[in-house]
Amino acid sequence: PAARSCSDARNFRARRPQRKMLHAHKANLQTNLRQRLLAIRERELDYYTDINRNIGNQAALIAGFAYSGIRYHYLVERQHSWQLSDGDSLEEVVFTSLLTMAMGCGLQTVLIAMLVAMLGPSLALRGGDGALHDAVKGMQAWTSAVLVLFLLSLFLLQARASALLALRARARAH
Repeated sequence: PAARSCSDARNFRARRPQRKMLHAHKANLQTNLRQRLLAIRERELDYYTDINRNIGNQAALIAGFAYSGIRYHYLVERQHSWQLSDGDSLEEVVFTSLLTMAMGCGLQTVLIAMLVAMLGPSLALRGGDGALHDAVKGMQAWTSAVLVLFLLSLFLLQARASALLALRARARAH
C-alpha cells in the first residue's frame, strides 16, 4: 500500500502541468469567443447606423415633398394670404394639416435618426466595458421608433393625396 500511494503522488504531480494546459486552453477559447461576439456586435452597430442614415435621408425627402406641397398650394393655388378665411373649405384645411403633419413627422424622423446614427457608435467607442452591447440594444429600440415615425410620415403624405382629390373635386363642382 505504501508503494501505491507513492505512485499516486507521482501521477498527481504529472497531471498538474496537464491541468495548467487545460486552464490555458479554456482561457484561450473564452477569449476567442469574446472576440467573435464583439465582431458580431460591431457588425450590428454598423447595420443600425446605416439603416438610420438611410431612413433619415428618405425622411428628409418626404419632409421636402410636404413643404413643397404647402408652398405650391398657398403660392399658386390660393394666390392670397396664408391666413384662413371664411371661404376656406374643410378639405383645404385637412389637406394643409396633413401636409404639415407629414413634414413634422419627417423632420422628427431626420432628427432622431441622425442622433441615433451619431450617438450610438460614440457610446460604443467611448463607453466602458459592455458599452458596445448597450449601444446596440439602444440603437435597436430607437431604430424601431425611427421606422414608425418614417412610416407615419409616409402614410400622412399618401393621405394628403386623398385630401387633394377631395379638394379638386370640390373646386370642379363650383
